[in-house]
Amino acid sequence: MEATGGVAPHQLGSEGMVNKVRRFSTGLLALVLILTSITPTHALMSESRIRQIQEALNKAGYTMEVNGKMGKETQGALSSFQRANGLTVTGRADRETLTKLGLKWGRTSEKAGSPAESRSPEPMHQ
Repeated sequence: MEATGGVAPHQLGSEGMVNKVRRFSTGLLALVLILTSITPTHALMSESRIRQIQEALNKAGYTMEVNGKMGKETQGALSSFQRANGLTVTGRADRETLTKLGLKWGRTSEKAGSPAESRSPEPMHQ
């Protein structure tokens, strides 16, 4: 009864139940959107991925400890790198920033433009 606002489901009828479910789903979707918009990108990154980002930033001239933690120092370096490269300054390791750093977007350790990525496909034999 709690999910139906104190009314037993059989008393709502099919239209009433559909409307209750629709309102609940809309509210749930809104909550998910809010939570994902405030969850930092780095919270979803592995320690090894953050190390790769820190190493790439060090190579680009932004000196920091490579410790696999996305702290203020790394976020500040990301912001400085983004500003210096004409990117939107977010302090996050987004797709554009990773690409500019020479790293691939997504869950991978391979660098963008690596031989594996740039190799042309083998010709098909019939």
